Amino acid sequence: MRNILFILSFLALAACEREEFNPKLGGYNKNLLVIEGLITTSPDIQRMQITRTSNYMDGLEIKSVENATVTITCENSNYEFTHSDKGIYLPPAGFIAEIGKTYKLSVMVDGQNYEAESTVSQPLALDSLSSERDEFEDDCFRVKGWFLDNAAKDEHFLFKYAVNDVMVDTLTKWSTYSDMLTNNVRFENVDLFYGVEANERDKVTVYTFSISKKYYNFINDAQKNLQPPIPFNPSPGIRIKGNISNGALGFFQASAVTQKSARLKKY
Repeated sequence: MRNILFILSFLALAACEREEFNPKLGGYNKNLLVIEGLITTSPDIQRMQITRTSNYMDGLEIKSVENATVTITCENSNYEFTHSDKGIYLPPAGFIAEIGKTYKLSVMVDGQNYEAESTVSQPLALDSLSSERDEFEDDCFRVKGWFLDNAAKDEHFLFKYAVNDVMVDTLTKWSTYSDMLTNNVRFENVDLFYGVEANERDKVTVYTFSISKKYYNFINDAQKNLQPPIPFNPSPGIRIKGNISNGALGFFQASAVTQKSARLKKY
């Protein structure tokens, strides 16, 4: 019986016609506008970058948009950002976001207007940091933190780190926290980062950004799409939804930011 089933299966496969797989992706992601905007309560952490995608199959470098008009509006005050280099736009001198205020982004490119808005929520301050050798990577560190979650409910935060004042600003190196299940709780010696590449006694600085729930989901979905697939069971991918209007990709976020530094040690 098993032999009969095997023969039938083989014949069914042999009967299938071979056709070249053509997903017709050449026209996808063609020249879509991408806006990556971050304004914070720190004058040193402001970023606005505007680019365009290329055809999916072309393998071309990201194209910078250098002719945009970028404006931030808050309480009847307008702040014009100026182009610096490779699609990066800088704020006017002295510009910082303020806690509790809502900021509206307007980007005009080739006669089309793209908008988004974001409100600066309360910051989260780390009390202290510690580190230890990463048990999975001997030359790397694990960074831990102590902090008290704010009394406000439904808060979301993003953690980034710098080594010797050089920011490791890579999506796969970011970590996030939500207090939906742990509101107003004190955390002690909790893992913030794994696999931190550095040397003992190097300075590590952890930056904490208050972020919206929508940006929290945006980051987590993007990170899931970068995870390696499970063998024989690849992920179908997750749709990543930003907050920019008019069909543009990306996200605009206004954040309160705090920072805490320590020297790395292998205990």
